[in-house]
Amino acid sequence: MSDDEEDQDMRKALSGMQKARAPETFAQDVTATIHKRSAGRFFARRTFGDRVPFGALAIAAVLGLCVIGYLMWASQTGSLGRAHDHVPHDQGSGMLLAP
Repeated sequence: MSDDEEDQDMRKALSGMQKARAPETFAQDVTATIHKRSAGRFFARRTFGDRVPFGALAIAAVLGLCVIGYLMWASQTGSLGRAHDHVPHDQGSGMLLAP
């Protein structure tokens, strides 16, 4: 029997077989097995920073700082705002004597 005849016989035998489907939880089971055996090196639990792009986090942080800065500048008691009605007074702990 030649190689071509063997190949044809093998193809005929394989074509008659039924296709087998993977179990519903196959992907989850494989992932869990890899996680167990690799101690989480490949499928480690992902943190928030891994799921969200760094650029988006940086833009959100800059916008947040701008909002906080504006609120501090615009507030009556904020340390960044200018005191329009502020009267300067002498510094110190001693009593002021009139001359």
